[in-house]
Amino acid sequence: MRQDFERDAEDLAALLDQRTHLVGHSYGGVACTIVAGNQPERVRSVTLVESPIYKSAPDHPAVREIITSGDAVLASDADEETERRFLANAGMDTDSMTGRHRELIQRAIDAARGGRSPSEADPDLDAIARAGVPAMVVSGAHHEGIELVCDGLAARLNARREIVAGAGHAVPRAPGFNAILEEFLRGSAGTARSRTA
Repeated sequence: MRQDFERDAEDLAALLDQRTHLVGHSYGGVACTIVAGNQPERVRSVTLVESPIYKSAPDHPAVREIITSGDAVLASDADEETERRFLANAGMDTDSMTGRHRELIQRAIDAARGGRSPSEADPDLDAIARAGVPAMVVSGAHHEGIELVCDGLAARLNARREIVAGAGHAVPRAPGFNAILEEFLRGSAGTARSRTA
């Protein structure tokens, strides 16, 4: 089945039977942002971790590079060099990948092929900001374009901005990430449960 952020958003919205924390990493953050924009009254907070929400990004060569290589991989149009750039954008050194690690990364890329480009997403960021939904945007300090996207997104959402280095695009694995997320959720919310996309 083709990966599609709108379908993901529909699935996620169906789970919200009370005001809920949304935490979205990468493509999953697109769905979280769509849900929060459409139904901010059902969202207690939203945390976006290197989510490719390009409508908030500046027109910058580093941002265009992320979009171009990412869209090529999703569309199955990426040659070996474009795929290498895509992985480098995610903070992965393909030359150091061996064995099982390389196999898992290749499986993830193959699973993403045919997915809908996040460039097509148009979540209502203004609705989230107007509703005062607490938001946090997190990145991993490994690519200039991703930092610019996250900076723009944080500005549009009036969000807390955090940088947690050490794990490339896999920011939730970086030292200190869990503590920052827990502190944000507690400060935003109390006892509401979270759904992760």
